[in-house]
Amino acid sequence: MEHFERLDRIERSIYQLPRHTVHRKDCLKMMAHCEQLAKEISMETVECRRMRKETVKYRQLMTEFEQSCTNLEHHVLLAKLQQKY
Repeated sequence: MEHFERLDRIERSIYQLPRHTVHRKDCLKMMAHCEQLAKEISMETVECRRMRKETVKYRQLMTEFEQSCTNLEHHVLLAKLQQKY
């Protein structure tokens, strides 16, 4: 669930950007990718519980999710900084 909380926080930041800007549109596309990864992680978590261990796919999804969210957060921050100048 912490994945979805992180995504909610990022989404709020995205919607604070001005409408009809390239940065906002790019961020929303990146956000969709992160949401898809979070859904896949949720499904894979069920498999991990069933097997009673972390799967390789779960670890790969977590790594990709972390990288994607970090990139998205940086992109949002950059858009906010450019908006001020």
